[in-house]
Amino acid sequence: MRTEAAGEFSAMRTEVAGQFSAMRTETDGQFSAMRAEVAREFSTIGVRFERVEAAIDDSRAQHEAAIVDLLGAIREGDEALGSTLRGEMKAMDANLRAAIREGDEDSRRFMLVLHEQVMSQFKLLGERRPSSS
Repeated sequence: MRTEAAGEFSAMRTEVAGQFSAMRTETDGQFSAMRAEVAREFSTIGVRFERVEAAIDDSRAQHEAAIVDLLGAIREGDEALGSTLRGEMKAMDANLRAAIREGDEDSRRFMLVLHEQVMSQFKLLGERRPSSS
């Protein structure tokens, strides 16, 4: 009985070892397949991430170009506005100087007329006064 039990035990041991070996082989195959699948997924994620980074870089470059264009347009507008304002200020200066000259001429004429009137009134006063000689 003992030899029979030892034989059965040995047969069971061989069977269990075979099943364990088969299970190990199967598990190794599944882990290898899973590793390969995870590696493919990470590779896919890496490619997608690179695409997203490239899209962000492109977007950033477009925004930077738009900002440069906008700043250029603002500068051009400022230069045009400055040129327009300078022209208007020169025209106002010329008009103001002309108005001042005209006012000066009017004042000179008025002062001359006033002087002539004062002088003529002095003359009249001198003529009305009796002479003391």
